[in-house]
Amino acid sequence: MKKYMLILAVLALAGTAWAAGDSFTDFKGTMTVWSYPGATKSITVDNTAKTLQALYEAGGGTWLGGNFTAHAPIGMFVTCATTDSRWAFGGTTPSTTVGHILPAGSSWHFTGPFYMSTGKANSTSGTDNVTCMMTPEY
Repeated sequence: MKKYMLILAVLALAGTAWAAGDSFTDFKGTMTVWSYPGATKSITVDNTAKTLQALYEAGGGTWLGGNFTAHAPIGMFVTCATTDSRWAFGGTTPSTTVGHILPAGSSWHFTGPFYMSTGKANSTSGTDNVTCMMTPEY
């Protein structure tokens, strides 16, 4: 009996963790990002390259998880809505001509300490700001 109660408790906790994730429909499917309620923030990318952490905190987010965890995120789901943006990693600074392009209306998911610690973003236009949504993954 105790064995079955333990199994039910584990399944209940797994269901709770699943419910806490935000699901995003994109890439012709659904991707679940393990985060916490209220973690998704609207951020502005301008013509000054900024780190993922700086962008998220400028949008009102808490990098170390706020009330959820004392750890930095292990991934970030980003959707940019208004203008193309450029993203670079590993010490490269994105500019209007340097970096990977994330087209307006597109999304991608960064994971791993290298991308989270070295990622930077910049507007491709040099003048227009980009509005993006960022959701950290813990």
